[in-house]
Amino acid sequence: MSDNVIVEFVGFEAKALVREYNFHVRQASSEIREFTLTIVNEAFNSRRVRYQDAPEISRFGSVR
Repeated sequence: MSDNVIVEFVGFEAKALVREYNFHVRQASSEIREFTLTIVNEAFNSRRVRYQDAPEISRFGSVR
């Protein structure tokens, strides 16, 4: 049986101090799990993270 993990980015919500990135994660024999990863706006403002890269960074962080 395969242990493939599928991570699907489903959107984000911009808030006053953070952006929340939402994902669905599913494995072959499991129900869909929902995860939210939060990145503080300061990370974007200081250019440590680019807005367009955040979902990919979040996705990799959620499967480790």
